[in-house]
Amino acid sequence: MLFEIVSISWLLASEISIDPILVERSISTFDNCSNDLFKLSQSIDSFENIVYDTYYNRRFNFSVDYPSGLLLAQGESINGDGQSFLAPDRSIAMVVFGQHNRDNLNIEALYQNALINFNNPEHSKIITYQIQHDNWFVISGYSNDLVFYQRTILEGNIIQTLTIEYNAALQPEFDDIVTEISRSFRSTNPR
Repeated sequence: MLFEIVSISWLLASEISIDPILVERSISTFDNCSNDLFKLSQSIDSFENIVYDTYYNRRFNFSVDYPSGLLLAQGESINGDGQSFLAPDRSIAMVVFGQHNRDNLNIEALYQNALINFNNPEHSKIITYQIQHDNWFVISGYSNDLVFYQRTILEGNIIQTLTIEYNAALQPEFDDIVTEISRSFRSTNPR
């Protein structure tokens, strides 16, 4: 069974400017093959053995750790605003990017815009977790056979976003890894 994965960054495109190359890279077709998922599930079975590398974005001053044995870096976007990462079997996609806050929105407005986009009936997303703090928010849930996760940080006039989508069959093993990735996602800007 094939289904199209549209990155969460696509949902934000209507509200804020995003590099179309980065968005295009994050749109992929996943093959829901139980054999490949079983192999990937076996490889992430032992959380202690996961090795993380760090991606630094110099243009928008953020970093994130990613499981280098599970996700392959797809190359930074042409304008240097972010990077896409994919599992070899395409069952996991991660995108991190930064952008200028051209509309000077505060974190509450960014959060509300994201909720509106996620709740759009055309996107068939079910939000199961949402939280907003002083300069960041997280929204996660389900979209068909996928788990989606977004963490956005507002640092000065820069918006930094991490999105992860993965096959729901991987959730028992991959949730801890998503937590580790999310905890590592931070602005490298001195305050």
